[in-house]
Amino acid sequence: MEQKAWQKYLTKEQYDKLGPDGRMLADYWTQFLPKMCKQMHAAGTLVPTLQQNAEALEDYHVELLQSGLREYEALEFIKEQVYSLPMEE
Repeated sequence: MEQKAWQKYLTKEQYDKLGPDGRMLADYWTQFLPKMCKQMHAAGTLVPTLQQNAEALEDYHVELLQSGLREYEALEFIKEQVYSLPMEE
């Protein structure tokens, strides 16, 4: 079975704890921003940064839903946030 990119940096427990929006962020960062993830992992800041960003995304998601957006509409705004950093070359 092929290893997922996030498995290089996170345990299953850490990954699951991020929630759906945070897991989307972890998937993107670890797959498309590997240099950044490697540096943050070495500095010990990757997991706390992912957790902080995951919480912010979750709060934003709730705000969007409470403002009257439907789930699929809110998810588009979440994706915009997740994919905002350009891929590394």
